[in-house]
Amino acid sequence: MILFALLLALAPQSRPEPDPLAPARGGRQECLEPDMELRTCTSLVRYEFRPDGGVVAHQELALQPGSGFVMRASIDMYERDGQVCFDRDYFGDVSFTRGGRPVDQALSDYLLVEVDNALAGDKYCSRYSAPRADGTILNTASVDGALRPDLDATVLWVAPGDGYRVAP
Repeated sequence: MILFALLLALAPQSRPEPDPLAPARGGRQECLEPDMELRTCTSLVRYEFRPDGGVVAHQELALQPGSGFVMRASIDMYERDGQVCFDRDYFGDVSFTRGGRPVDQALSDYLLVEVDNALAGDKYCSRYSAPRADGTILNTASVDGALRPDLDATVLWVAPGDGYRVAP
């Protein structure tokens, strides 16, 4: 369940502004489920904007709280109708660590199968709400066009120098 929400955080949907990734274009990173006191996130995403108009999300994601496992992935994204989406097949450069150290190939292969099995659809999209008083926004999720409130998440756009990190 948490994995779905975290993966969907990579697919932010529209905000009141015309460009749902305006904060990312300004150099901010997407922090999912932020703990503003500890400056931690369950996922931290840096967006890369390619000259051809493509968008790549470079994500660091805690797989399960307290497990120590972190997935790093690069995911091709696309904007559509005020949403930012990704397709299940657009994952690339996936790696896993535990306790900050790379896992062995057998465990990496196993975790990759588990992540793939956890993906319950083909197209993932999100939509951002207007900012709340504390600066956070609601990331409303959909899978294959159907709203998935169980995957909604809180997001905070943070500057790289703000000291936020993924808390495995």
